Amino acid sequence: MNININTVAATVIRCTTRKQKQFISGLIKEHNYSELELVTLLPGILPSPIESGVSIAEQQAFVTALAHALCLYQQTENTNQVEWAEAHDLISTVRANFKKPRKAEKDLYRRAVKTNLTQDEYQHLLEVMASYNYKSASQFLRDVITQKLTIKPQQSGCITEYFYETKRIANLLESLLEEDPLRNNETAIQLGEALHSLKQNLLTTRNLAIDSHNVQTAEILAIQYLDSNVLRELYRSKLELEDASNDI
Repeated sequence: MNININTVAATVIRCTTRKQKQFISGLIKEHNYSELELVTLLPGILPSPIESGVSIAEQQAFVTALAHALCLYQQTENTNQVEWAEAHDLISTVRANFKKPRKAEKDLYRRAVKTNLTQDEYQHLLEVMASYNYKSASQFLRDVITQKLTIKPQQSGCITEYFYETKRIANLLESLLEEDPLRNNETAIQLGEALHSLKQNLLTTRNLAIDSHNVQTAEILAIQYLDSNVLRELYRSKLELEDASNDI
């Protein structure tokens, strides 16, 4: 059976726990065990073949090779250079697989984007971040750049006031609808039904908040909800309006 020790080593070491890795690192750094003692000790430290998925023969071959490498690794004199190089390669493989790559190569952050802002621009950035519940400017900007954020309606003082007032009115209507005296006669019931309809219409209008959208959100909504014929007619109407405006 042809066994690639370095491949087996990578497979086994990737399955080790933090405590097991610390123990093996200690052996690599320094130990006083003989090779035979290491052959006996290592199976109790390393993951079992069931845990790592290697065969029993591969596990035994790796244990033997690692024990031999751990003994040779600390010797620099009177050592066969070929054997020492093989031991060094195996130890390097073990160390390399102690740390699992957190991200794929393509997902690593390699480019920094820096800019300077005026006080007003910085304040606006903080307000936008707050509207998305972000506390980290770097995370917010990264998500904006990578298009992980959906475009929200733009916010301004007037829109905020609009939301506040409509919410207040809706709450007031809600309290009126819950009043028992309103339901004592037919007129009161009709009034309640009218208030209920008014409340629903108010909430619908509030949720639409057409004026809070910008060019980007308008484009998204148009593509999602309008077919090509409607878009074509809108385009023609817009051209006519612009032509008429230019003629003035």
